[in-house]
Amino acid sequence: MAVSIALGHETADTVWCGLILIYYLIFFIPSLSVGVRRMHDLGKSGWWILITAIPCIGIILYIVWMATDGEPHDNAYGPVPTNVLAPNLL
Repeated sequence: MAVSIALGHETADTVWCGLILIYYLIFFIPSLSVGVRRMHDLGKSGWWILITAIPCIGIILYIVWMATDGEPHDNAYGPVPTNVLAPNLL
């Protein structure tokens, strides 16, 4: 796709593929950081996000972890963010 755009072969499909590529590049870093933060809430290393590279089982395990409550106590990655009350709620 990138070579096709560089050579000037602009068709409707190439333009849409280019827009989709830009979309993925814009949202990749924020999605990665949210996933790593969620792993830290569970007490796991951020590298566990790479489990999604395992077909089927990895994705299912990742979804289960994302839906699980975090650890109720402080862990090696810091305090629990949900244990803090907002100032306007006091």
